Amino acid sequence: MPLRSIWFAVDLATGETGVATPPDFPLLEMDLPGEAIPAALNRLELRRRFAYLLLVRPGVGAWQLRVGDGGESDEDGEPDGTLRAALSDLARGLGARHLQ
Repeated sequence: MPLRSIWFAVDLATGETGVATPPDFPLLEMDLPGEAIPAALNRLELRRRFAYLLLVRPGVGAWQLRVGDGGESDEDGEPDGTLRAALSDLARGLGARHLQ
């Protein structure tokens, strides 16, 4: 297993999760700030340079997006310290239907 890896599993029926990393690569967890997903805008704003996003709706499906500040998936395309991504940009996968 690669030293720098994060392994996770999600039960798509219940939403239960499990996460693991190798012993010498500690998992750094963060809470998603309350203002990160403004409900009226249906998008994510996060003060990070890079993130892998996974949205799971139990019983419906899962969607993912890789976004880097200033990159193609960053809505404003500016390297300004904040990731901005529309939730509608998340790619369907894992048997997902569509994001509503």
